[in-house]
Amino acid sequence: MLSKLRKTSYVNAAACLLVVAGLILAIVSNSFPGFSFTYAAGVIACSVIGLLAFPASIYCEEKFGTHHYITFIVKLIAVVMITLAVCLIAETRASDVGNLFTWDTQNTAGFNALYTSIAAAALDLVAVIVYIVTSFFEEKKA
Repeated sequence: MLSKLRKTSYVNAAACLLVVAGLILAIVSNSFPGFSFTYAAGVIACSVIGLLAFPASIYCEEKFGTHHYITFIVKLIAVVMITLAVCLIAETRASDVGNLFTWDTQNTAGFNALYTSIAAAALDLVAVIVYIVTSFFEEKKA
């Protein structure tokens, strides 16, 4: 079955691995004492739903075709959920940035939480951009 996949499916699978790495970093960032996410359950839920939509879209693309409406809806769910997870991470860390850079500059746990959040959001954004770009490629099966 794997030999019959399109090349873009492999790139989408790599983007899926980026989302997994971003989810792991988000969970690590949430574990710093005093710097947990306001919407930690939302970040995890959105990431997992988006993560499950990636292979579902690959399956729908193979079954129904690239331009079928079911494939489009599943791809849209993946992009929206991962982007929402990034927005929830940014919303939580926005107030932390103000606190850390104004009067709490020696707080290493806060900066570690901030840096891992930035890395998690960056990995998710790269995955979404790669996923969107590969959605425009039309490739025939081998």
